[in-house]
Amino acid sequence: FKDKWSIKITEPPAMGGQEIEVVVRPKQSFKVLANAWLKMNNIPEDNVGDYEFLVPTMPKTWRSGVIDINDEIGDTGLLDGNGFTVVITNPDIELSLQSAQA
Repeated sequence: FKDKWSIKITEPPAMGGQEIEVVVRPKQSFKVLANAWLKMNNIPEDNVGDYEFLVPTMPKTWRSGVIDINDEIGDTGLLDGNGFTVVITNPDIELSLQSAQA
């Protein structure tokens, strides 16, 4: 069990869809990582409910689907070297991002 993991965050297509690689500790709360991602994108932490963080079904891991942000990173289904996808759950944000790109 490594002390530090390399994790990829895939951003929503409306936000550019880029992959960001970060180093995390598996014993950290996922909320720390979620809040750091929000901060990187100049999004207030209060808006965390506008997003879901998903462990994809591939590559295969022991748990996939929506991450409970209160779990430790090591309990979310993430593993060293894989990652998660950010999904916008608030349609107003999705629309405003799409119109900003148009």
